[in-house]
Order: sequence, then C-alpha cells, then structure tokens
Amino acid sequence: MPAFYRTGPIRFARAARAVADAAHEFTVLDDVRAVVAQAVQKQACSIAEIGSELEEGSGRDSGHLRTALAEVRDGIRSVAEARFRQRIQRSDLPQPMFNAFLRAADGSDIGEVDAWWADAGVSVEIDSQEYHFYREGWLRTDAKRSRLLKHGIFPHNIAPARVENDWAGIYDELKSSIHAGRQRPRLRIVAFEALG
Repeated sequence: MPAFYRTGPIRFARAARAVADAAHEFTVLDDVRAVVAQAVQKQACSIAEIGSELEEGSGRDSGHLRTALAEVRDGIRSVAEARFRQRIQRSDLPQPMFNAFLRAADGSDIGEVDAWWADAGVSVEIDSQEYHFYREGWLRTDAKRSRLLKHGIFPHNIAPARVENDWAGIYDELKSSIHAGRQRPRLRIVAFEALG
C-alpha cells in the first residue's frame, strides 16, 4: 500500500502513485498516454517519479505505462503527438527531433516545435482546438508562426484530427516541404531538447 496523505476526511496518494495505479487499470494505450502526459505537463509529478513507481510497483499490466513513459521521456507531451510520432516512424519520412526548442544564429529564441527536421528547416506543431479556443492561445501561436517564417522555416500546423483522418495529405505536405528545404542552404538554426 502506498503512503497516504490526508486533507480533512479525504485520503490521497502522491500524484506519481495515482498515475501508476490509473495506468494499470486502463486497457487502452491512449488513455495511459493522456494520464502520463497531463501529469507531467501540469507538473503534478516528474517523469522520474512515475518511473520509480513503475519500477517499485507491480509489473502487472505495466506495458502501456512503460510505452507512455518512454514516449514522454522522448519529448512527447500529448496523445496527438504520440500518434503523429507513430505515423512518422512507420513512414519513409526521415526522423525529426521531437519537442525541439529553436534558436536563431543571432541568439534570438524562435520557440518550441513538436517536430523539427534540421537539414530541411521544416517544423510541425500539433495544434489542438482546445489550446486555441481562447484568444491568447491563438495570438501566441500566430506570433510563433511569424517567427518561424521570419527565419526561413517551413512551418506546418496540424490539427490532431488530421493525423487520424488525413495522414496521406500530411505525408505529401511534409515530403514536399522536406524536399524543398533540402534544396536550399541549411538554415542557421540551433535546436535544443525542450524542457517540459
């Protein structure tokens, strides 16, 4: 049994334990992905804490949790990104850097993108409608897109539903952009692994 904490009549376990316990109950990988990604994104617990719970806990039904944790360690921060990554890995497109933070040669920060093909100067962001529902989210995305274009990057903003329903279209768009990007001199952009 885990250590419990109490707030009035409510007893609860640490967030990492709750994530691990929930993951053991889910039968669908996307449900586990969502719980792990949200816990890390909202800083309820760290990747290392979930990893410790996984190693110390029962090995029963831990396959989905291991998969989701490995994806989050690799920079995947949502179910939609995980699906996009799977599609890329199963295709003949070159593998990008996932969750990259881009900086221009002059030292100015461009921002974080979900996928980055450095040799072609192509970026992808999986844009959920929920994030862009409010004006501030839309304005941040618009400003980042302008910075990407300013530095010669070919940006692709893709809705999660398109990853599921229009992969052929996305594939053709990315293949074309990567080909075009490789025909020009390499952009002077530095990419770092994005934190959190």
